[in-house]
Amino acid sequence: KCNHGFCWRCLKPWRPNHKDYYNCSAMVSKAAWQEKRFQDYNERCTFHHHAREFATSLRNSISSIREMPKIRNMTFVLDACKVLEQARKVLAYSCVYSYYNQDTESMDIVEQQTESLELLTNAL
Repeated sequence: KCNHGFCWRCLKPWRPNHKDYYNCSAMVSKAAWQEKRFQDYNERCTFHHHAREFATSLRNSISSIREMPKIRNMTFVLDACKVLEQARKVLAYSCVYSYYNQDTESMDIVEQQTESLELLTNAL
Protein backbone atom coordinates (compact mmCIF):
# COMPACT_ATOMS: atom_id res chain seq x y z
CA LYS A 1 0.00 0.00 0.00
CA CYS A 2 2.87 2.40 0.71
CA ASN A 3 4.62 1.56 -2.59
CA HIS A 4 7.90 0.84 -0.78
CA GLY A 5 9.90 -1.64 -2.87
CA PHE A 6 12.21 -4.07 -1.10
CA CYS A 7 13.89 -7.37 -1.73
CA TRP A 8 12.00 -10.04 0.16
CA ARG A 9 15.15 -12.19 0.32
CA CYS A 10 17.47 -9.75 2.11
CA LEU A 11 14.77 -7.23 3.19
CA LYS A 12 16.79 -4.25 1.94
CA PRO A 13 15.32 -1.48 -0.23
CA TRP A 14 14.99 -2.47 -3.87
CA ARG A 15 16.59 0.69 -5.22
CA PRO A 16 19.42 1.57 -5.89
CA ASN A 17 21.29 -1.72 -5.23
CA HIS A 18 18.92 -4.32 -6.65
CA LYS A 19 18.59 -4.52 -10.37
CA ASP A 20 17.54 -8.12 -10.65
CA TYR A 21 15.85 -10.55 -8.27
CA TYR A 22 18.29 -13.34 -9.11
CA ASN A 23 21.36 -11.25 -8.32
CA CYS A 24 20.67 -10.48 -4.68
CA SER A 25 24.13 -10.22 -3.10
CA ALA A 26 22.87 -11.57 0.22
CA MET A 27 21.71 -14.80 -1.39
CA VAL A 28 24.83 -15.19 -3.50
CA SER A 29 27.05 -14.94 -0.43
CA LYS A 30 24.79 -17.28 1.56
CA ALA A 31 24.83 -19.85 -1.24
CA ALA A 32 28.62 -19.59 -1.52
CA TRP A 33 28.95 -20.04 2.24
CA GLN A 34 26.71 -23.12 2.18
CA GLU A 35 28.68 -24.62 -0.70
CA LYS A 36 32.00 -23.98 1.08
CA ARG A 37 30.62 -25.53 4.28
CA PHE A 38 29.49 -28.63 2.36
CA GLN A 39 32.86 -28.96 0.64
CA ASP A 40 34.73 -28.70 3.95
CA TYR A 41 32.66 -31.41 5.63
CA ASN A 42 32.76 -33.58 2.51
CA GLU A 43 36.56 -33.37 2.32
CA ARG A 44 36.92 -34.30 5.98
CA CYS A 45 34.53 -37.24 5.61
CA THR A 46 36.29 -38.49 2.47
CA PHE A 47 39.68 -38.22 4.19
CA HIS A 48 38.51 -40.34 7.12
CA HIS A 49 37.00 -42.96 4.79
CA HIS A 50 40.31 -43.24 2.91
CA ALA A 51 42.24 -43.40 6.18
CA ARG A 52 39.93 -46.20 7.32
CA GLU A 53 40.59 -48.12 4.11
CA PHE A 54 44.32 -47.66 4.73
CA ALA A 55 43.94 -49.03 8.26
CA THR A 56 42.07 -52.04 6.90
CA SER A 57 44.77 -52.77 4.32
CA LEU A 58 47.42 -52.33 7.03
CA ARG A 59 45.62 -54.83 9.25
CA ASN A 60 45.39 -57.31 6.37
CA SER A 61 49.10 -56.91 5.65
CA ILE A 62 49.99 -57.48 9.28
CA SER A 63 47.72 -60.52 9.40
CA SER A 64 49.62 -62.06 6.51
CA ILE A 65 52.97 -61.27 8.17
CA ARG A 66 51.72 -62.83 11.39
CA GLU A 67 51.41 -66.18 9.61
CA MET A 68 55.17 -66.33 9.23
CA PRO A 69 56.81 -68.81 11.62
CA LYS A 70 59.17 -66.37 13.38
CA ILE A 71 56.69 -63.50 13.85
CA ARG A 72 53.65 -64.61 15.81
CA ASN A 73 53.13 -62.10 18.59
CA MET A 74 51.59 -59.24 16.58
CA THR A 75 48.23 -59.14 18.34
CA PHE A 76 48.86 -55.70 19.83
CA VAL A 77 49.44 -54.25 16.34
CA LEU A 78 46.33 -55.96 14.98
CA ASP A 79 44.30 -54.61 17.89
CA ALA A 80 45.66 -51.12 17.24
CA CYS A 81 44.64 -51.37 13.58
CA LYS A 82 41.12 -52.43 14.58
CA VAL A 83 40.83 -49.48 16.95
CA LEU A 84 42.14 -47.20 14.21
CA GLU A 85 39.49 -48.49 11.79
CA GLN A 86 36.71 -47.90 14.32
CA ALA A 87 37.95 -44.42 15.17
CA ARG A 88 38.13 -43.42 11.49
CA LYS A 89 34.59 -44.72 10.96
CA VAL A 90 33.32 -42.66 13.90
CA LEU A 91 35.17 -39.57 12.64
CA ALA A 92 33.77 -39.96 9.12
CA TYR A 93 30.19 -40.21 10.31
CA SER A 94 30.64 -37.45 12.86
CA CYS A 95 31.31 -35.15 9.88
CA VAL A 96 27.94 -36.12 8.43
CA TYR A 97 26.26 -35.61 11.80
CA SER A 98 27.90 -32.22 12.27
CA TYR A 99 26.89 -31.06 8.81
CA TYR A 100 23.19 -31.85 9.29
CA ASN A 101 22.86 -30.92 12.97
CA GLN A 102 21.44 -27.43 13.53
CA ASP A 103 21.58 -27.32 17.33
CA THR A 104 24.53 -25.02 17.98
CA GLU A 105 24.61 -25.65 21.73
CA SER A 106 25.16 -29.39 21.40
CA MET A 107 27.46 -28.90 18.41
CA ASP A 108 30.12 -27.25 20.57
CA ILE A 109 30.41 -30.43 22.63
CA VAL A 110 30.36 -32.67 19.55
CA GLU A 111 33.03 -30.59 17.82
CA GLN A 112 35.27 -30.68 20.92
CA GLN A 113 34.91 -34.45 21.26
CA THR A 114 35.50 -34.96 17.54
CA GLU A 115 38.62 -32.80 17.62
CA SER A 116 39.95 -34.74 20.59
CA LEU A 117 39.27 -38.09 18.91
CA GLU A 118 40.91 -36.90 15.72
CA LEU A 119 44.08 -35.81 17.55
CA LEU A 120 44.34 -39.12 19.37
CA THR A 121 43.61 -41.12 16.21
CA ASN A 122 46.31 -39.25 14.30
CA ALA A 123 48.73 -39.99 17.12
CA LEU A 124 47.85 -43.69 16.90
